[in-house]
Amino acid sequence: MKRLSKHDIENQSVKVLHHFNENYFSLIRPTPLNDIVNNLVRQDYLKYEELILGYANDGSRILGCYIPNKKFILIDPTLKSNQKSKFNFVLGHELGHFVLHRNLVTPVNDEDIQDSDTKIFSEKKELVTDLDFMEWQANYFSSVILLPKDMLYNKLIRVVEKLGMRWKGRIFVDSQRCNQTDYYNVLAMLCDFFEVSKTVAEIRLKELRLLIDKRAIAKSIGDILNENK
Repeated sequence: MKRLSKHDIENQSVKVLHHFNENYFSLIRPTPLNDIVNNLVRQDYLKYEELILGYANDGSRILGCYIPNKKFILIDPTLKSNQKSKFNFVLGHELGHFVLHRNLVTPVNDEDIQDSDTKIFSEKKELVTDLDFMEWQANYFSSVILLPKDMLYNKLIRVVEKLGMRWKGRIFVDSQRCNQTDYYNVLAMLCDFFEVSKTVAEIRLKELRLLIDKRAIAKSIGDILNENK
């Protein structure tokens, strides 16, 4: 399996957005994942259904599933009403499997790719097997399609201006209460607009070097993920 770089995955996400609307980036908007998936269904690129998927062998709830040989995405619908940000990330993850892995010919193509809490929302682990890389690629695709680089940057500038903060090209947070208050206000507004969790937004900001985090007690990605599931 090709080891796609972050740059490769970013480019694939942009192609999906342009396929949905060639003028997609003319406006700052939250990613309409449902509309994008339904558009692909109408064009007969894939199938999509929402249903309760049960539990994985480790006892964790299966949130989404991709069936490679049928190009079929399945999502647990209870996420939509109870945890919209989590629903969006899981749907983006399964869409990532379709976009990045639909043409792979591997043993995993003979099986459903079942994605549970444990598989999607786990602390970063070493990437060894093809399945490890597939899951990392699907997760990264979800984060970049929900928070496209230019869209996030432009929205961030507007949020900072709305809050009356000084824009210096990046957000800064340390252990001072005033800086933390400003940062959490910015984060909350970004999350509300893009309909993502604080975890996804924070990791994406750091990935794009739009956040300088000097807080004395840095939490692990795993800690943050567990807080924001």
